[in-house]
Amino acid sequence: MVIRLEISGGIAAPITSSTLTVDSARLPAEHAKAIEELARQIVNEPPPQISSKLRDARYYDLSIKDESRDYSIAAADGAMTDGLSRLVKLIKLHGMRTP
Repeated sequence: MVIRLEISGGIAAPITSSTLTVDSARLPAEHAKAIEELARQIVNEPPPQISSKLRDARYYDLSIKDESRDYSIAAADGAMTDGLSRLVKLIKLHGMRTP
Protein backbone atom coordinates (compact mmCIF):
# COMPACT_ATOMS: atom_id res chain seq x y z
CA MET A 1 0.00 0.00 0.00
CA VAL A 2 1.28 3.45 -0.92
CA ILE A 3 -0.09 6.52 0.84
CA ARG A 4 0.69 10.08 -0.15
CA LEU A 5 -0.12 12.89 2.27
CA GLU A 6 -0.13 16.54 1.22
CA ILE A 7 -0.28 19.04 4.09
CA SER A 8 -1.07 22.67 3.32
CA GLY A 9 -2.43 25.80 4.94
CA GLY A 10 -2.23 26.82 8.55
CA ILE A 11 -0.71 29.87 10.17
CA ALA A 12 2.83 29.06 9.03
CA ALA A 13 1.93 27.47 5.69
CA PRO A 14 5.30 28.03 3.96
CA ILE A 15 7.02 26.21 6.81
CA THR A 16 4.50 23.49 7.67
CA SER A 17 3.31 22.54 4.18
CA SER A 18 4.81 19.32 2.87
CA THR A 19 4.20 16.13 0.96
CA LEU A 20 5.03 12.77 2.52
CA THR A 21 4.85 9.30 1.01
CA VAL A 22 4.74 5.94 2.78
CA ASP A 23 5.16 2.60 1.04
CA SER A 24 4.09 -0.06 3.54
CA ALA A 25 6.18 -2.68 1.70
CA ARG A 26 9.31 -0.82 2.85
CA LEU A 27 8.36 -0.62 6.54
CA PRO A 28 8.90 -3.06 9.37
CA ALA A 29 5.93 -5.44 9.61
CA GLU A 30 4.37 -3.92 12.75
CA HIS A 31 4.43 -0.38 11.34
CA ALA A 32 3.12 -1.51 7.96
CA LYS A 33 0.27 -3.41 9.61
CA ALA A 34 -0.77 -0.41 11.74
CA ILE A 35 -0.76 1.95 8.76
CA GLU A 36 -2.61 -0.46 6.47
CA GLU A 37 -5.29 -1.19 9.09
CA LEU A 38 -5.93 2.51 9.69
CA ALA A 39 -6.04 3.23 5.95
CA ARG A 40 -8.58 0.45 5.38
CA GLN A 41 -10.67 1.75 8.27
CA ILE A 42 -10.64 5.28 6.85
CA VAL A 43 -11.71 4.31 3.33
CA ASN A 44 -14.80 2.67 4.83
CA GLU A 45 -15.80 5.72 6.91
CA PRO A 46 -17.88 8.64 5.65
CA PRO A 47 -15.61 11.50 4.57
CA PRO A 48 -15.12 14.28 7.10
CA GLN A 49 -17.00 17.53 6.53
CA ILE A 50 -14.64 20.46 6.10
CA SER A 51 -15.91 23.70 7.59
CA SER A 52 -15.34 26.95 5.72
CA LYS A 53 -15.14 28.68 9.14
CA LEU A 54 -11.69 27.19 9.87
CA ARG A 55 -9.66 30.11 8.57
CA ASP A 56 -6.16 29.06 9.65
CA ALA A 57 -6.65 25.31 9.50
CA ARG A 58 -4.16 22.93 7.99
CA TYR A 59 -5.54 20.80 5.17
CA TYR A 60 -4.69 17.17 4.54
CA ASP A 61 -5.10 15.43 1.19
CA LEU A 62 -4.52 11.69 1.31
CA SER A 63 -4.12 9.40 -1.67
CA ILE A 64 -4.26 5.70 -0.76
CA LYS A 65 -3.33 3.07 -3.36
CA ASP A 66 -3.39 -0.66 -2.86
CA GLU A 67 -3.77 -3.67 -5.14
CA SER A 68 -7.51 -3.25 -5.56
CA ARG A 69 -8.22 0.49 -5.65
CA ASP A 70 -7.20 4.11 -5.37
CA TYR A 71 -8.89 6.30 -2.80
CA SER A 72 -8.59 10.00 -1.99
CA ILE A 73 -9.74 11.86 1.09
CA ALA A 74 -9.54 15.50 2.11
CA ALA A 75 -9.70 16.73 5.70
CA ALA A 76 -8.83 19.74 7.81
CA ASP A 77 -7.92 20.49 11.40
CA GLY A 78 -11.08 20.34 13.45
CA ALA A 79 -12.76 17.89 11.07
CA MET A 80 -10.73 14.71 11.37
CA THR A 81 -11.82 11.35 12.66
CA ASP A 82 -9.72 9.67 15.32
CA GLY A 83 -8.49 7.09 12.81
CA LEU A 84 -7.53 9.73 10.26
CA SER A 85 -5.68 11.74 12.90
CA ARG A 86 -3.72 8.63 13.96
CA LEU A 87 -2.90 7.79 10.33
CA VAL A 88 -1.59 11.32 9.69
CA LYS A 89 0.66 11.01 12.76
CA LEU A 90 2.03 7.67 11.54
CA ILE A 91 2.69 9.05 8.06
CA LYS A 92 4.52 12.03 9.56
CA LEU A 93 6.62 9.59 11.59
CA HIS A 94 7.40 7.04 8.84
CA GLY A 95 6.89 8.96 5.60
CA MET A 96 9.55 10.30 3.30
CA ARG A 97 9.34 13.87 2.03
CA THR A 98 8.61 14.08 -1.65
CA PRO A 99 8.51 17.11 -3.92
